[in-house]
Amino acid sequence: MSLRPTSGNKGSSQISDPYGIGLGQTLLLFGGAALLLYFATHWAIPMLVKNTGIEPVLLWFGVASLLVFAPLLITGFLAKWFSGEAW
Repeated sequence: MSLRPTSGNKGSSQISDPYGIGLGQTLLLFGGAALLLYFATHWAIPMLVKNTGIEPVLLWFGVASLLVFAPLLITGFLAKWFSGEAW
């Protein structure tokens, strides 16, 4: 979605229609994030708690940052980069 100034009034702008990605790409994007979250909560965190003895709540921050949020952030940046639109 972008705000572009209209030709008439200086202060007004119009909102263009957002770009849709379709069902397949939506399932890939959010399904991938869901699988990463499942992997983090059912395998990575329990394994790290067992092997290190660190509190699970502390491991949540590290594991969620590395396995869930970082890939989503990188995917967002790549999608914006390859869309060809201005930052």
